[in-house]
Amino acid sequence: MRRRRTTARSVLVLVAVALVAAGATDATARPRPLPVAASAWGHLEEVLERSPAPEYRRYGSHGMAGVARYARRVLDQAGYATVELRTPADRWRVDYAPGSEPLLERVDDGLRFLTESGFALGATTGPAGITCVVRRYDQVQPGECGYVPFAVASPEWKNILAEGARSAVQTIVARGGVGAVIEGDTARSATIALRLALPIPSVVAVAAEPDVVGRVVRLRAMGGWEPATTHDVVGVRRPTVPGRGYVVLLAHADGWFAAAADNGSGTAAALRAAQLLATAAPVGAGVLVALVDGEEVGYIGVQGLMQALESPAGLALPGGAVRIDEIESVVNLDAPSARASDVGLPTPFSWRVLVHTADALAVQGAALFTAGGVLGLPLEASIANGINGGLDRTDARYFAARGIPVVWPVTGYPEYHTSADTLAAVDPVDLELVATAAATVVRSFGA
Repeated sequence: MRRRRTTARSVLVLVAVALVAAGATDATARPRPLPVAASAWGHLEEVLERSPAPEYRRYGSHGMAGVARYARRVLDQAGYATVELRTPADRWRVDYAPGSEPLLERVDDGLRFLTESGFALGATTGPAGITCVVRRYDQVQPGECGYVPFAVASPEWKNILAEGARSAVQTIVARGGVGAVIEGDTARSATIALRLALPIPSVVAVAAEPDVVGRVVRLRAMGGWEPATTHDVVGVRRPTVPGRGYVVLLAHADGWFAAAADNGSGTAAALRAAQLLATAAPVGAGVLVALVDGEEVGYIGVQGLMQALESPAGLALPGGAVRIDEIESVVNLDAPSARASDVGLPTPFSWRVLVHTADALAVQGAALFTAGGVLGLPLEASIANGINGGLDRTDARYFAARGIPVVWPVTGYPEYHTSADTLAAVDPVDLELVATAAATVVRSFGA
């Protein structure tokens, strides 16, 4: 799930979408020597195991490729016909090589802080970094580095009224600053992911204001743009009733760090729901499972998927193409499950909203999630959009824009877009409820 106010670098998604290794996936199509998980929690563990630091499963990374291979194997074994889509677009890669890795160090005593680079930077340092005095972002003088407190920079839902990291760093640039230090979540010893796209070297560090403001530091942020492609996986089960189309089960599989809740939970729930649907009696519509890459950096994967669906030839799949006019509805799983680590309530989630389009079908979907134990406030998408919590910040926006009914259970939680978004941020019971309810909603939509 992306934070809408973060400004993304414009990404040109090429019209050509390569279909990699397309083919029917019956029992003889490919060897299946490895078992797959049989629970949403098991899938989540598998996803995180394939998301090694420091790249985790960021767009176009080796970790994301490994997750895509696992997801395709799960869908293959469940009897879906699968393809992998590749949409090319440049990606920002942080330089983590020794001597080039992100750094914030106090000069007088050599104390180094847990540090991550900003992403999509318009300016970087060399290996030696830059040396500067640190001031608050609104007090910085030319030649100094500005400090942005976590209360201003946090991407978490309760912080939507704050100025925001990018605006604060713009202030540093305007005041002649030469570097930016953004405070991470010091309470959880976590860094945060920030795409700044500003002409100033910037780092996120677990350093409280008294630790660095008024002190001389050495700051290093290195990286650059490189060619990459998405690793998107699509699986399909065909309609059983002539004239029916498809219900889409949609999740983005990429994430900034371990990203257990956003969006390991959605990926895991989608895979588990796909397994449950494969063993249930068919309804009428088919099921199209789409696990896409690049959501966090500008919806790259889903744009490639939409271009294929809307092309004259349609999205090429084993057994025949699927076209956009065959898509009947969408169940979107983006950060659907997270623990209540910040509210102290006896519930397995922090808060959850059941965002839905105004269609009666989508309203019904929200009610079915509630009936399945996935509790949350039903909220029509146009209202949710106005409070920074709607479909404008998730892949399903492209389907909703075409008048297709969408339902989306989404949680808010303090580890959002931070390195603390680990397995501890997700409740296994709630995650399984999300998966089971998602399968129920898909079947209801397809009946």
